[in-house]
Amino acid sequence: MSSLLWVRAWGVAEILTRNDGPASRSRHREPEHPLPWEDAPACAGELRVQIAAAPPEPVHSAITTALAEDRPLAVRVALQPPYTWSVAASTDQLPHSGPAFVEELTKRPRLLLAGATDLAAILATLAGPLHRRTVVLDPRPGHIAAGAFPDTATTIRAWPDDWITRHPLHADDAVVTLSHDPRIDDRAIRATTATTHAQSA
Repeated sequence: MSSLLWVRAWGVAEILTRNDGPASRSRHREPEHPLPWEDAPACAGELRVQIAAAPPEPVHSAITTALAEDRPLAVRVALQPPYTWSVAASTDQLPHSGPAFVEELTKRPRLLLAGATDLAAILATLAGPLHRRTVVLDPRPGHIAAGAFPDTATTIRAWPDDWITRHPLHADDAVVTLSHDPRIDDRAIRATTATTHAQSA
């Protein structure tokens, strides 16, 4: 199978092709003149790109499972032949021989909605495409069982501060208070501000 990638930096255009083997390169230079609205070149470096096939088993299954189950995973691919792939629970457990590209697949950030209201249902729907794990917290049984939330949201009957204490917040998490009941909202805000992580609104 053939693949083609066009990479362009300032004054340099490079074409990389691959036909079931190592990538081959062709490069040519263009006139190095700024565009009419530029005072100087926006980029004067050279960009090197590696094209690699999808990872083999069992690495492929490990990545797929981590994404499906929302588990962290560290992935490494060597930048020199034979471009070996490896995975581990954390980056410090990966091999460290030779240059490599390393990526950490982290757990999805959470969006905690305190108060199972109509507005919370709208926010839960909007959060789906944003790759956030949405949790709706409300101690009131009638509100939490209303059935107005999308399947992508998890609804939990609990006081927000109790739940946050059992499930500590992370730096990318966000908490939104929507019940308009100070008995619920204030407890969520206090639990959120008690930690240096997360954002509240």
